[in-house]
Amino acid sequence: MELVHIFVISFLSDLDNIVIYASILKHYSSSLRLIFILAIVLSLTRTFYINILHTLNEVIAMELFSGVILLFIAVKMATEEGDMASTRNSSVPMAFISILSIDFLLSLDSILLVSTVSDTSFLIFIGMISSLFVLFRFSNLLYMILSHFPLIYVVIASFIAYTAVENMMKDELVYDLLLPLAMPLDYLVPMLSKGSAIIILLIGVYVLMRRNRIYTIK
Repeated sequence: MELVHIFVISFLSDLDNIVIYASILKHYSSSLRLIFILAIVLSLTRTFYINILHTLNEVIAMELFSGVILLFIAVKMATEEGDMASTRNSSVPMAFISILSIDFLLSLDSILLVSTVSDTSFLIFIGMISSLFVLFRFSNLLYMILSHFPLIYVVIASFIAYTAVENMMKDELVYDLLLPLAMPLDYLVPMLSKGSAIIILLIGVYVLMRRNRIYTIK
């Protein structure tokens, strides 16, 4: 079950980068050898990053910091629109190097999210390599689906926001600040997490409606 959890979180959190993946792998998504090697390399590096995060968990406000980053990513994902206008026709080595060079920034949300659900390196690696292989293999198809149903981005963003706030609430610094409140933390934490998810969802829906209205006027 933990492996499935890792796969789903890794896959969903990487969907916000599908425009970039589809652009770089536009002509190579059918090359099983290339995407398998790429998935292995990226899974190894991401597992390494997650292990580093686990060693930093004892640092004061680390969970608060990672939660704030995830919340920022959620807002960005809910309010921005992907664009495939600048698709690249690069060679195989360049496609490989391009993804490797930007993967840390692209996968930051995935790394932070997966680090909260598992501390088993082997499961993390297997879950990530599976999700990345599926993502790369069907990157063009996934982009076409998401371009027709952009609300999926918003729903994923609200999930990231929920996880971000939940992660922030686990931080010792935040816990000490909330402890004096009269409201029980067992009630407060789910309320804040769900509230943030709903807010991000509403913001994303508003942006989509506004964007569609502008396109209609044009």
